Amino acid sequence: MAQAFPKLKVKKGVKKEKTIDKKRRVSKIIDELYRKLELEMTLDVKQFSHKKFKSENLTGKILLSNDRLQLKEVKMKLAGGQVNFSASMNQLQRKVNPFTLNAKVQNADISNFFYSFNNFNQSAIRHDNLSGRVNVDVNLRASINNDLAVVTSKLRGDVKFKLKKGRLINYKPLQDISNFLFKNRDLSDVRFGEINGRFKMNATEFDLSRMEVQSTLLTLYLEGRYSLKENTNLGIQVPLSNLKSRDQHIPPENIGTDKKVGASIYLRAHKGKDGSTVITYDPFKKFKKKKEARKKSRLVILYSGRQLLMI
Repeated sequence: MAQAFPKLKVKKGVKKEKTIDKKRRVSKIIDELYRKLELEMTLDVKQFSHKKFKSENLTGKILLSNDRLQLKEVKMKLAGGQVNFSASMNQLQRKVNPFTLNAKVQNADISNFFYSFNNFNQSAIRHDNLSGRVNVDVNLRASINNDLAVVTSKLRGDVKFKLKKGRLINYKPLQDISNFLFKNRDLSDVRFGEINGRFKMNATEFDLSRMEVQSTLLTLYLEGRYSLKENTNLGIQVPLSNLKSRDQHIPPENIGTDKKVGASIYLRAHKGKDGSTVITYDPFKKFKKKKEARKKSRLVILYSGRQLLMI
């Protein structure tokens, strides 16, 4: 018996297009929910841990609105100190989200602090080389992917820190200095006066402003770039006037980074062939000369008509 209505054949391409249309509609619905969803939550957590990170008395607010996630007035105990911060993440429906963070760390144990953050994914100075109490102010901008990992190439920020009662213990790069300086001194445990520093972050590069370091071993001034890649270039100035032996338990008082300190020995910290940080003698002051050359290159005078421009 012949069929009154022959079976229609649907092309595979038509089915595929319908499936795609359905996925698009679902995606649009989800995007619309992201835009309209609003959430306000109060945090009160006695203990929070993730891998090496452990904190206590975590409080704060979580706000979700207009495709933006905010953490406000967050406080917690970490590494024996107090941490206050706020953060925000935008464009939540995307795979990579813009992220901002403003944080203040007060009186934290620096060794535990470094350990909690896995030594900040660097090997120049590790938690087991450090002792002291640290205060930190952080302002940064970055991007975070779906795995909550920071996209390093997008990282920008400014960090100020203060270290009190600092000690550097069994730090090999410092001990290697004894090859040409302080041959008869014990460099295994060096105590520091108050250290105040500031650096700017730009992706994998950290540019340190001139910093004074007073210690039971010596006085030095440190500045330059630390890199997570191969561009580490830190200049170290050691004034000859204070190379004499000093009290091994009480470091001298700070005198300021802008003081003239006279004749000095110049060293340079950079990455060695094995990737570790090494300190070498810089007899021709290459780091200082490069710094002065960069300063001169920034000064450009343009004369156009009656205008004098300085860049």
